Amino acid sequence: MQDGNTFPVTAGPVLATISWMGKSTTGRRGTTPSEFSAQLAARIKAAREKVELSQTQIAQLLSKAVGREIPADTYRKWETINSTIAVDAILPFCDITRTHVLELLHKEAYPISATAKIKRSKAAA
Repeated sequence: MQDGNTFPVTAGPVLATISWMGKSTTGRRGTTPSEFSAQLAARIKAAREKVELSQTQIAQLLSKAVGREIPADTYRKWETINSTIAVDAILPFCDITRTHVLELLHKEAYPISATAKIKRSKAAA
């Protein structure tokens, strides 16, 4: 975490950050943690349905992609607010469902320049 409100999305000479959980410009959250969890679960389900895979099928594909067993029951929980998708499964999930990571985490994919605070590292200067 950078300052508690952003996280890095690129490495190297240029570091880009995006706001986490829709923090508004006034400093108040755009959404509560429980609302974010519910919205994320709905986006996970919609992405799976978009590629017409069952929960069991996607759990099997994710297991291969991450190199560890992801039971179908575990995946099913990710489509509810009872559990959040494992961090190591986010990018493979996006690859399998052909969903942009920002679309999964923030409702829609949009140009990074429109949403990110770009900071030059000392190495790039």
